[in-house]
Amino acid sequence: MTVAVVQFGGSNCDRDAVRALSHLGVDAERVWHEDGLPADTEGIVIPGGFSYGDYLRAGAMAAHSPIMDDVRDAAADGVPVLGVCNGAQIGCEAELTPGAFTTNASARFQCEYVHLRVENADTPWTAAYDEGARSTTTATTTSSPTTGCCSGTATRTALSPTTPTPTDRRATLRAFSASGRPSPC
Repeated sequence: MTVAVVQFGGSNCDRDAVRALSHLGVDAERVWHEDGLPADTEGIVIPGGFSYGDYLRAGAMAAHSPIMDDVRDAAADGVPVLGVCNGAQIGCEAELTPGAFTTNASARFQCEYVHLRVENADTPWTAAYDEGARSTTTATTTSSPTTGCCSGTATRTALSPTTPTPTDRRATLRAFSASGRPSPC
């Protein structure tokens, strides 16, 4: 399996993603955003960082990079895509998932516990879990007015405001409050 790790100017987790995947025995390579995806791509990671800065909407400019057409086509063909931090914002801006990020209400860095429930266990990211399993992790938001709720976690790209159908591989995790109600984050 070859996983393409998309590198934008300002990416800062691309090397970490390649190293982590290699540690798991997965062949991974960095791919510059102006180049196409390798023909043997079986997975895609859009890493974190500050592509084009947070001057507009975070990820808005990178979403229009030439490689994103390839990423959208690959995702439509069933190739799994994982967006981490800024990569989640890029994925959202590129319409890989429905919805939008919201403005950080506090205008300060926040790190909070977020409760997650596995909504779809039929994905590469959640296959080791049972549907309905719950977990708690930390989520961060930054002080940038364009950075959205939970943007600092790898889980945001996996969130979908729609209920997954049996063939929908996008919606994998859903945030919920400690009382069990769905969370806007």
